[in-house]
Amino acid sequence: MLPHWLSLTRQELTICIRPSSLILRRFAKRIGAKAICVDQKKIVLTQAIHLHDIDPAYLIKLLNKVLSDPRWATPTLKVILSEHFVRYAVIPWNTAISNEDERQAFVAHHFKAIYGEPMSDWHHCLSPVKYGQASLASAIPKTLLQAIDDGVTSHNISLTAVEPYLMTVTEQVMQVIKQQSLESRCCLAVVTDDRLSLAMIVDKQWQWIRCVQQTNDVSSQINTLLQREALLNEAMANVITNGMPLPLLVHWPDKSMSEAIQLQHVRVIRLTAESIFVTEKDAPVARLIAS
Repeated sequence: MLPHWLSLTRQELTICIRPSSLILRRFAKRIGAKAICVDQKKIVLTQAIHLHDIDPAYLIKLLNKVLSDPRWATPTLKVILSEHFVRYAVIPWNTAISNEDERQAFVAHHFKAIYGEPMSDWHHCLSPVKYGQASLASAIPKTLLQAIDDGVTSHNISLTAVEPYLMTVTEQVMQVIKQQSLESRCCLAVVTDDRLSLAMIVDKQWQWIRCVQQTNDVSSQINTLLQREALLNEAMANVITNGMPLPLLVHWPDKSMSEAIQLQHVRVIRLTAESIFVTEKDAPVARLIAS
């Protein structure tokens, strides 16, 4: 018979989908306690998953293989998407919007203005905000979302969320902002899977976000993006260059690389990054053959 305390434990599986791997983590949470990771595994893919060339059949086969393994049998599943598959935009509050269709059209217009192409084949989602505040919006290819749903639907597991990786970092970011009294202004840089997301947060509100392909010199890349924002927006220039060092929260799972970020007039604050990106040293690695 199982120990009595196990009956009070809730189990959940998280699958982080990256271009070249899947990160599997099974969490256990007892009532009144924090969830802990009790099992994890990195699966190296034999076929990369590219943003602009998603093979739904291949992804469905991957998910079926994982979810058919009793090792990962849990009541609920949360899927986390690498920054490679997601685009972001800060959407200003608009009192003229009166229904959901108008809201979606407004969001789609902003994404097109930022990325220069229609995104009708992408699903847009707005983060909840208080009245009058700008919202952080994410866009994910509908083909990817449908493949995830198709890969899960035949299994006895409830898909509770499909969440962009940046959103998993946001809670930690807001905690650090409060702990270190950075409410007045700070920047956030998230560097994963050859993507750099750089955002400005003022008074705990998103001001802007830029998502670009990562270069070899991330420090120079961040500096260029900050200078560009200062040139485009006089008010933002005053926020960025007000005579005090600009706090920059850095979430970069490759800790050795994150230590190389050095910028003038910038105070770098490194965030922990152990929640998703396990390394080969930390967890078993398996090569999944899916032809």
